[in-house]
Amino acid sequence: MCRRVPGDCTELTWEPADAPRSGDRSWWRRRRDTPEHVVAIVEDVSATGARVHVSGGPQLRPGRKVVVGHGDARGTVTVKRTEELADGSFHYGVEFGTLDPGLRDLLLSALDRKRPSDLEDLWKRAD
Repeated sequence: MCRRVPGDCTELTWEPADAPRSGDRSWWRRRRDTPEHVVAIVEDVSATGARVHVSGGPQLRPGRKVVVGHGDARGTVTVKRTEELADGSFHYGVEFGTLDPGLRDLLLSALDRKRPSDLEDLWKRAD
């Protein structure tokens, strides 16, 4: 099992990849309950996936592919777990698929920042 660390609350664009009509993702935006720009906030991250918080839009089931982005960087993730919250928003556990290098670096940067303190704690316990 991969170690999860708190994310930086990085905001990602969030749009299902597998629209019901070939190549047409506008159905997502036409839904009355979906804001024009749905944002996912990264709450924690591991080497293989993340937990994100999404407000707006319909609930996505496990197995659904989603296109995420930050700036010009794009990638795909697969929904593995879904939790509806009391306010109607969702927590999704996602597995990373194909990510542009810049997006991968951004998402995994939280892991790099945590390693020095983890190593320092290990040394302190060894004394």
